[in-house]
Parts: sequence; C-alpha cells; structure tokens
Amino acid sequence: MIHSKILAVKHSCFNKEDNDENYLCAFSKSPEKCLQCGTILKDEIVVKLMLPFSNAHVSILFPSYPIAKIAFILSDSSNSILNYQSNSNLHCGVIDSEGKVYHFTKQYGISIDSMGWEQSIIVNVSEVTGCKNLTSSKWNETIHSYVNNLNGSIHSYVNDLNGSIHSYVNDPNGSIHSYVNDPNGSIHSSMNQDYDCLDFVVDIIKYAINDQEVNRIRIAQWLSNQLEWVLLYTDIIKQLESGSLQVMKRLPIIAICQY
Repeated sequence: MIHSKILAVKHSCFNKEDNDENYLCAFSKSPEKCLQCGTILKDEIVVKLMLPFSNAHVSILFPSYPIAKIAFILSDSSNSILNYQSNSNLHCGVIDSEGKVYHFTKQYGISIDSMGWEQSIIVNVSEVTGCKNLTSSKWNETIHSYVNNLNGSIHSYVNDLNGSIHSYVNDPNGSIHSYVNDPNGSIHSSMNQDYDCLDFVVDIIKYAINDQEVNRIRIAQWLSNQLEWVLLYTDIIKQLESGSLQVMKRLPIIAICQY
C-alpha cells in the first residue's frame, strides 16, 4: 500500500462544496483535467503527498539543532502503521541522535532498538513545546541520564524463569509502587503496575523541559493531526488502487510538499 509518488493539484471544483482546500490526487503524474467538472488544469502548482510516517532510525547530523523526537508505532510491530485504525493500540519511545529508540514494556523493562521503527509517527518535542533550547545534544543527555537513573532505581522488578517481570516492592500500606526521582526532585513518577511506554515518554519529556503540565492527554493532542493524516492517506490509496483515476480530498498542510 506504500506509494512513493502521489501527486496532487489544488482545484476549486464547482461540483464540490467547501472546495477551497480540495486537491485532486492521482498516481505518478499530475492530473491534467478534472473528471468531475471537466476543467482543464493548466499552470497549476503540483504538490507531492508526504508519506504519513518516517524512519526513526535516522541520525541527527547537527546536535545543536532543536530536535528532540518521540516515535509511535502500532503495538503489533509486525504491522504497518498504514493499518492504523481509530481503535488501534500504539507503542511509543524516545529517539536519540543516533536513531536509537528507547522504549519501555512491562515484560522487558527498558529496551533500545536500532531497527523495527522504520514506519513511525514522529513528533519533535522541541517544536510542539516551543522549547528551542531543547537541542539534540541536550535530548541525548536527558535520555541517557534518565534511563541510567531509572535502571538503577528499579529494584522492585524481578524476572521469573520465563523472563516476565512479576515482583514488586510493597509500601507499608500495602500499595504497590516504586518511585523514580530526578536529581532536582522535579520528577516523582509512580511506577506501578499500570506504568507503560507512554508514562516513560512523559517522564523523559518532563525531565528534559521541567514542565509538569506535560501528560498523556497533551501528547495525544500533539499526535492527533498525524493520526488523522494516516487515515486520510490510506483512504486515498485505497480509492486509487480500487480503480479511481482521481481522488478529491481536503489535505492538511502536513500532508504536502512541493514537487
């Protein structure tokens, strides 16, 4: 279903309502004529549809740039992100400047991947938070420091014979928890049985920018436009593959680039 070249032209077709942002999309070449209204398309600006995913394993060449990336894939890593549906489960991690993805699972704790995240939805934390001082080098330091502290603090996990993590340290009141604190005391994350990959990402972002307002809902808001683009892209592809010569859609800014 992945197509590297879907071209589109902006077209105000009188057969469509709310058409100011409509684009005619087609495989491989720019549409020459609107098949709905018959208009010949001349001197139109041609754009290319962006793939709705990126390869997380790409190195950052300039460590002083404000780049701090987090990545999302389907929880079933063998499945393409293009199979995403609104009820799909996502898995997430943080990316260092070498393209290594650090992520957390209950079964294995913290893992570091150099492959497997080639179809990721990526969010640049520096951009969405407006933290221009959160450079790639600072993001690296944050990830490595936090992971080292976390690994040193997880005394509550014990692997059973099957490799699954099952043992926890109980507090005096019987509630299960273990706490991980940053050196300044700004992060006080309760790692209980519900702790997951998104909590791990939230904690690292808080650690990096010292913003306690960052939470799961806020990250979901950062992600929403890109997930909508995944669904729209797959819909366009399905229509074109089913035999449609052109597909007219309203395209978001993140979906297009100059051809």
